[in-house]
Amino acid sequence: MYNIFVSSCLLGLDCNYKAENNYFDPIKTLITLESKGLCSISNFCPEQSEFPTPREPMNIHFGDGFDVLEGGSQVITHSGVEVSTALIKAAQNTLSFCKQNKVTHAVLMEGSPSCGAQWVYKGECWPKRVKKEGMGVAAALLKKHNISVVSHLNLAVFVKEIAEQSKI
Repeated sequence: MYNIFVSSCLLGLDCNYKAENNYFDPIKTLITLESKGLCSISNFCPEQSEFPTPREPMNIHFGDGFDVLEGGSQVITHSGVEVSTALIKAAQNTLSFCKQNKVTHAVLMEGSPSCGAQWVYKGECWPKRVKKEGMGVAAALLKKHNISVVSHLNLAVFVKEIAEQSKI
């Protein structure tokens, strides 16, 4: 059984930094699989566990989520406030949620300093929105704890995997 954590914003909850959502229509296919008993879905917003909504945008500077976890990089808001400790705490809250719910996979919002599964924005280039390869802080912590991290942009491949596994 796939126990899947989905970023709350992808399900339509207004929890991103602008107090808006990032509703992603293909999530419906995952919900259909849940209705057939092929998976279980739970949702959580890492940043909302430590920051208010709305909140100031933030980016990882000079590295990715793994670097932040190891103390080699920082998360800085657009006004220059360093918030690495709070974002690490948010990642730890996410890991606790996943352990409590026996999560095996996480479908996360790409580009987020918390949830980016393949890329985040280069904070050192702000206000230009330049993408860089790497994971967000929560995504990196989940991966370190053997929870499979899936970009919402790769959802179709993941849904196909679940459907094929159910035929076994």
